Amino acid sequence: MSSKSPVYAVADAYVAKYAELDPVSATMLGIEGYNDRMTDYSQEGVEAQYMLTMSTLTQLSAAENKGERDRIAKELIRERLGVTAELHRAKEHFRGLNILTSPLQMVRMCFDLMPRKTRDEWSDIAQRSSLVPAGIESYRRLLHDGVQQNLTSARRQALSCAAQAEAWAGAGGKPSFFIKLLDSYDATRISDPALRGRLEGGAAAASDAYAEMAKYLRDTYAPASPEQDGIGPERYRLYSLGYNGTELDFEDTYAWGWE
Repeated sequence: MSSKSPVYAVADAYVAKYAELDPVSATMLGIEGYNDRMTDYSQEGVEAQYMLTMSTLTQLSAAENKGERDRIAKELIRERLGVTAELHRAKEHFRGLNILTSPLQMVRMCFDLMPRKTRDEWSDIAQRSSLVPAGIESYRRLLHDGVQQNLTSARRQALSCAAQAEAWAGAGGKPSFFIKLLDSYDATRISDPALRGRLEGGAAAASDAYAEMAKYLRDTYAPASPEQDGIGPERYRLYSLGYNGTELDFEDTYAWGWE
């Protein structure tokens, strides 16, 4: 069996380290072994991911191509990580709060993809639930650092995210998302009082964390955020490049759209 090419070795090392730095995304991507961990969304955590990006780009440049597959892989990785680095240098991580794909949603959504059959799998859920406050607090610190630099998301996004956080925390007398996980656990008929106690404690802590985040977004973050939704052509260029993988002529594209 042939050995792994240098390009693929760099790629595999990146994925492994990325999963360690962002275990929530690891779960979302189906990478096993990280379901009991939480991502650090603070400036320190974001900077660690940026350093990984830059070191990987350096290693990739030095990696020898062994064929066409390597050439294609190197080109794709360089393009994707290049956009990631450019977004970081533009400080977009400070103003990435949105109602679909920001850390506020990822921390909640990763539980949807965690298996729920065995005692060990529920132990992972209990452990990660207990770490939700740390994850949400690290993201709150990042957002607040952005507020101090006048780098925030739009007010409408902030208020909508606050409503999401309130719903997941159990607003209006309804059970929180995390408390409802206990019903799923009880349906398995796993008999482990200690584990259920951990799940109950983690669910309460996670619910409180989202309630506190909702209050911060509504009372502190939203008042410091702009009313305008538009982000301007320079920022839009970066996000367009990230989604499409190519530079677009916006005026020509819009003219074609209207036509």
